[in-house]
Amino acid sequence: MAYLAANHNAKSALTALTDSITGQFLITLMAEAITLAIVWLFVRQWSWTKIKQGIGLRKLRWHDAGFALFGVILYLAVYSLTLNITSSFFNVDVNQEQSIGFSGASGFLPLALTAISLVVLPPLVEEIVFRGFLYGGLRKKMTPVIAALVTSIVFAAPHALEGSDGKLLWVAAIDTFTLSLVLCYLREKTGSIYAGIGVHAIKNGLAFITLFVLHLR
Repeated sequence: MAYLAANHNAKSALTALTDSITGQFLITLMAEAITLAIVWLFVRQWSWTKIKQGIGLRKLRWHDAGFALFGVILYLAVYSLTLNITSSFFNVDVNQEQSIGFSGASGFLPLALTAISLVVLPPLVEEIVFRGFLYGGLRKKMTPVIAALVTSIVFAAPHALEGSDGKLLWVAAIDTFTLSLVLCYLREKTGSIYAGIGVHAIKNGLAFITLFVLHLR
């Protein structure tokens, strides 16, 4: 009985942690840190110059902001076109909801933690990992088109598992696949990941405002 009670208490504590905004923030922070640590295991023996070149961390330039704004427009146009085509031929449910957590976030601190978790951390970490490390590595062995397709499939696949009803979330997979193609193009065009970080942050920022500030779904 003592074991069952302890096990029940542990499960309750875990549930309380994952259901709280602070808990979800800490889990997100830990996941992103582990992801960067894994990448570091691969590049730790490189020189800092090689790391910057391989991941796309050259000196920040003013035109990166312009490319970011262009990337947002390009992403919206390509995504809209792709979604219309796929929904017409494959009957994709465009109204399926994505499970992103942080439900019920209100007040300054919960909203701030949610914004950091969705608007700040993913653009930084995911661009370093996918368009920086992964695309940069594949680009050395493949053409830009093949490298971008492989990177985008790997990037989009986990997002297909985020359906709130337990079904594959195809609309999110199409969204992130399209986004990744645009971000790979920006990486190729600019030689860095900065414009991609900007596009990613703007996209997630608009979603954050829509869902958690304006409460539109």
